[in-house]
Amino acid sequence: MLYFHVLARVGRKRVLAVRKVKTEMPAVLTIGHSTRTWEDFLDLLRAHGVKRVIDIRSIPRSRHNPQFNRETLPTKLRAARIGYVHLRKLGGLRPCTTRFTEHGLA
Repeated sequence: MLYFHVLARVGRKRVLAVRKVKTEMPAVLTIGHSTRTWEDFLDLLRAHGVKRVIDIRSIPRSRHNPQFNRETLPTKLRAARIGYVHLRKLGGLRPCTTRFTEHGLA
């Protein structure tokens, strides 16, 4: 809940009013499509009030679940009134270097 102080004039008098405004903090949720059906995936998004899916896969394709391919997913989400953005730079495949294997990161 946020409170705003508003200074206004009413005739010659100054009036200070405090307004309560209900706000919701944006949340970042994570979900993997795994082996979910499209219906299960959509039900989860709706259950949590998701308004936009940000796809961070470097290669937005699924060999076994074509309903999650980049050619299909945005259209299906749009039909469900959910936005879609592909931001490859936020995720992606980890390079296989000695830095990762030496420190147990891969």
